[in-house]
Amino acid sequence: MKNNEKNMTFLDHLSELRKHLIRSFSLVIIAMILFFFNKEFLFDTLILAPKSPNFITYKVLCKLSSLINLESLLCIKKTNFYLNECKYVWSIYYSYLD
Repeated sequence: MKNNEKNMTFLDHLSELRKHLIRSFSLVIIAMILFFFNKEFLFDTLILAPKSPNFITYKVLCKLSSLINLESLLCIKKTNFYLNECKYVWSIYYSYLD
């Protein structure tokens, strides 16, 4: 530890904490704004990518199945993918709370 860290008072520690908290919250706000403006990329490319048959993991599994002579056993051609409505999910959640 540095000498000035050993000699910090309680209020000095609080001011350091406040500085770090403000920096953290501001970075979270900036990240939220960036994610909001790039939400199509975020959802379509990152979060909901497995719904597409061109997903990289599906391609790797298909090549692996052809390498170990399983024909197309591991190949995923079509995915049945749908999103639940939020109303229905929330109604189930609230029914468990009662």
